[in-house]
Amino acid sequence: MINKDLTFLKESPFFIGGIYDNTKVYENTITAINNVIKNNYSLYIKLKMTEDNVIICYLDDDLSRLLHVEDEVKKVTYENMNYIAKFPVLKLSDLVNITKDIPVLFELDKNVLEYKLLIMDILTQYEGRYGIVSKDMDTLKWMNKNYPKVVTGYKIEKDNMHRFHIFKRYDFHVVDINLYNDKFIKKEKENKPILGINILDDTTYELKQNIYSNLIVNSKLD
Repeated sequence: MINKDLTFLKESPFFIGGIYDNTKVYENTITAINNVIKNNYSLYIKLKMTEDNVIICYLDDDLSRLLHVEDEVKKVTYENMNYIAKFPVLKLSDLVNITKDIPVLFELDKNVLEYKLLIMDILTQYEGRYGIVSKDMDTLKWMNKNYPKVVTGYKIEKDNMHRFHIFKRYDFHVVDINLYNDKFIKKEKENKPILGINILDDTTYELKQNIYSNLIVNSKLD
């Protein structure tokens, strides 16, 4: 069994897409991520693949929320997406040049093999501390087989909450804080670290920070 250093999972709260307001500073941009870096926080990034096989840092499956068009990310080229966007769309290959001093969690979709290979081609050269998160069990099994030294986490949401104990060859859980009671989480985190996600305000953060191993928070700029 490979011993992995999991201490970075508990170092500081993870901010999804950086610290931003989506008015002057947009999520998943260099400025938003630099706001995380200068505060010595940690970063949580979702990875998508465009039609022309560019791995980007982008939260949604489509462009409707931020760019106000209905196209799916996977059906738009990187050039066209940048043309539509009000901000530079950040590529994974550019992100890793600035985040090596802070912990990063990368969330992977269930996707084609090429998507995973493109991501790992970049991350195997990365010098920072990072982990891979996915709610797709096949992705985690693939990671465990091909990159056994990489820290991996299983994401649990409402549609897969019954699978909490299946396939234990991953290192931590990411769990929606609305799914389980605090007593259950306190007990289960003795076996594996559990990071709580869906933290939307300061009050919730204060209530949950001692329940979970760490928290993954939605950003806001005052």
